[in-house]
Amino acid sequence: MNMVIHNLLGNLDIYPVLIDIGAAGSSPTIWDSIAKDSIYIGFDPNLKEPRDISQEKYFRSITINKAVTNDRKNKNVLFNVTQSPYCSSILKPDLDSLMNFIFLDLFVVKERKEVETIALDTVLNHFSLKKIDWLKTDSQGIDLRVFNSIADPIRSHILALDMEPGFINAYQGEDLFIDIHKDLTNQGFWLSDMNVCGTVRMQKSTLTKAQKICHSIDIDFVKAKFRKTPCWSEIRYLRTLNYMAQNKFGKREYILLWIFSILDAQYGFALDIIFEYKKLFGEDGIWQKMKSETLFNVKRLETLPISEGMMVAIFGSGEKGKFLYDHCKKNNIQVACFIDNDSSKWGKKVDNIEIVSPENIDEIAKRIDCIVIASQWEREIYYQIKGMNSKNIYLY
Repeated sequence: MNMVIHNLLGNLDIYPVLIDIGAAGSSPTIWDSIAKDSIYIGFDPNLKEPRDISQEKYFRSITINKAVTNDRKNKNVLFNVTQSPYCSSILKPDLDSLMNFIFLDLFVVKERKEVETIALDTVLNHFSLKKIDWLKTDSQGIDLRVFNSIADPIRSHILALDMEPGFINAYQGEDLFIDIHKDLTNQGFWLSDMNVCGTVRMQKSTLTKAQKICHSIDIDFVKAKFRKTPCWSEIRYLRTLNYMAQNKFGKREYILLWIFSILDAQYGFALDIIFEYKKLFGEDGIWQKMKSETLFNVKRLETLPISEGMMVAIFGSGEKGKFLYDHCKKNNIQVACFIDNDSSKWGKKVDNIEIVSPENIDEIAKRIDCIVIASQWEREIYYQIKGMNSKNIYLY
């Protein structure tokens, strides 16, 4: 858990609303670090009954065994249950298109069953929620239709959006990436991430024929060795700052968009946000925390600039600190001391290098080139010492 973000959300009484359509048993791992402060609602029509998911994980959570569709009129819909549960959809598989790909069997329909449907607006009203902050939808072919079916006051304030559209027609009449990207960019989103996924373009009948002339060409060999062609993608969109300015978004939305940017490792955009926040709301305490946490994440990307002849202090005398010390010895880098918050270690030595208290940092700074933090508590230590001396601080 990122304690800076956790404390920021807690102090401001902000509970991000996370919606997961096509939950398939677990929530996105990118949400883990804000889960304790978030409200989670998942949808999985394959479940036999609604269930709480990891009550200890989220502030509030429930997974509902209904399908979310763009059709507000019908309370039930025919659901195509396929060989792979991850391919099940209210749309029929497009077998004419799929026959050209090796994963055709995953889309074979085992049964068609009637499942209850529900509109997102109905669920939000039931739980007295007035907004969605981050929507993830993997509805197998109707992601864009589901998004656009949300009432405009809610849809227009969604800050982050995850979808899984196809490049090929895996389903009859599905929303393809080309449709989704054009629509979302017109609605004030920008593409933050794309993970292109695929499979081998090869008909199953060709595999059977190929095995007769080369026995090593089996299904496992083909999947492992043959080059894959792009078939679908996992994409993420974030709101643009222009859209937020035009629609007069408030502090809460800027703070959450900044948090989502940090979680998505979009540090350039996070810097955009903090300067936009400063322009709108000033250099308040929130801005100071956002700025510090953004710079901490940028600091983690820096290449450790220590070299032969330099004098450094290592903050952390545990396993990580000792590993860094070995690196310094091999490269003729002088280590002035170890620094540690554990008072039971003060005065002791590691290979004749003394372990000292952080209270000595001002004195130590006069005779070293930099401090290198080598600890699992690097974030806490960074905030602890960054204002204590003028020496460069680096993370290992």
